[in-house]
Amino acid sequence: MMLARCPDDATVQRFLREQASLPFSYRELEATRGEPPAGYKVDRYGTRLGLGEGCYERACAALWAWKMYPSSWFRIFPEGGEAPRPGLVFVTRIHHLGFWSLNSCRILYLIDENEGGVRRRGFAFGTLPGHEEQGEERFEVSRDTRSDEVRYDVLAFSRPRSPLARLGAPIARALQGRFARETRLAMILASRG
Repeated sequence: MMLARCPDDATVQRFLREQASLPFSYRELEATRGEPPAGYKVDRYGTRLGLGEGCYERACAALWAWKMYPSSWFRIFPEGGEAPRPGLVFVTRIHHLGFWSLNSCRILYLIDENEGGVRRRGFAFGTLPGHEEQGEERFEVSRDTRSDEVRYDVLAFSRPRSPLARLGAPIARALQGRFARETRLAMILASRG
């Protein structure tokens, strides 16, 4: 939902309630567990956060507190520190290019693995009909116990859903690029403690 002015909290909460019972806006649910489907733009990016268990724990805590979203132009609802869990519906309120947008999503699955010397935590969400794009995004923090390296990685696939989003696709891609840069920086800072 695109808006000319900042929606107040009551408007966002109403939007959140309306979106909560709606189905996903795409068919390829949980495709971020493997290879993204054809017909979408795919984004893969990440960064090295540091070394050690302390860095890993701080990065996981930051992920669970939604700190990967740049606070300069994003706000997450519901607020109050509700950690990601399967089925949680949330809304991002984004300020960009003089406009505001509300985008609804639902958590699909959590990641909590320790295989082959690599510990991984994270989650993935899919878009709901109130999102300008359709697709899925996975956020993950990992620690290779052999090298002690801690990483933050994102995998997303998306395409414009609404006519406005299709018209503004080049702008949307530029904003996705900005998010990729700023989310890495946010997680680097959060993992330093």
